[in-house]
Amino acid sequence: VPPDDWVWPREGDWIEVEVAVREDGPPAWIAAQVVVMLIDGQFQARIVLPDGSDEWEDWFTWKEEGSDWRRARPAAQTRKERVQAEGASSQRHTKPPAGWTKLMDFGKLKGYRSPEGQLMKISLPAVWRIYEQRQEES
Repeated sequence: VPPDDWVWPREGDWIEVEVAVREDGPPAWIAAQVVVMLIDGQFQARIVLPDGSDEWEDWFTWKEEGSDWRRARPAAQTRKERVQAEGASSQRHTKPPAGWTKLMDFGKLKGYRSPEGQLMKISLPAVWRIYEQRQEES
């Protein structure tokens, strides 16, 4: 059980996880989204490589904070600040970047297709994060 002063991540929060992006290179910190949180401090996060070549979900514990995962934003950020940040982001990007397409099923958004053709069940802000990470790498 986590200590009383530990701040629990919430489902939907963004963290960073340490991943070996390339077999011949050092590990890197990449964005991941918390998808399931358990009462004992374990949680599952969805990880998408920056180039979109792989996507998976992995389990983490509160004990691994700082070694296998870290917080992407300050833990003390208030809900109001988070809502304002998400609102600003959604106003900035209302469409996917060039080359990305929406996947719709009877009028319901199912995710996005990358320029390489990979299907991703992620949000529009996540698409933009991947796009921006790729731009920084090139």
